[in-house]
Amino acid sequence: MLVLLMGALELCILVDNSVRESGTRAAWGLSIVCSYSGVQFLFDVGPSFRVLEHNAEVLGVDLGKTSFVVISHWHGDHSGALSEFVEKYCRGCRVYVPPLPRGSLVPENYIEVLESRSLIPGVYTTGCLSSVGLYEQALVVVTDVGACVLTGCSHPGLLRILEVAREVSGTNIYAVIGGFHGFGSRTREVEEFLRFIKENGTRMVCPCHC
Repeated sequence: MLVLLMGALELCILVDNSVRESGTRAAWGLSIVCSYSGVQFLFDVGPSFRVLEHNAEVLGVDLGKTSFVVISHWHGDHSGALSEFVEKYCRGCRVYVPPLPRGSLVPENYIEVLESRSLIPGVYTTGCLSSVGLYEQALVVVTDVGACVLTGCSHPGLLRILEVAREVSGTNIYAVIGGFHGFGSRTREVEEFLRFIKENGTRMVCPCHC
């Protein structure tokens, strides 16, 4: 589990496919806890509430301080622990989610996201990008060295997400952290990504889940 510091932003990867810290547990999925200017929030919750809660305890993260949650997309490896987490730790907090299937009962504190929007000053969602019927959003946090982009699986394409994140933040992309599903399967995609990070002064690339 990786802890990263970027000015006012502190990140800790709570759930990932592999572990680094002794005593933590791996799970096929992703969850990242962020602290930004004193506000704590979660990006995805992973597949298992037990793993999420256990790792938080081992790493000294107080889940009860969570102000809001952002779910990248509705695959279970990113959202499976959501209902239990909200029930125990975050009953009244905002949960920013991609559109739910028609007819679904949407809890009062769930906010369906389509377009990019500001969540708190300096923190934005890219809005939902589509990929073969799947909606996925990424999180953009503006720091004093540039934007940090958190991705769930990058189903819509990693480069596409970064281009939208640059537009949303209005600054360079300093870091990209999260799932890079399918990335690198085409040589041209890798070349375009390398060109993008060179042009944008990207200094941190951290592939996690998938």
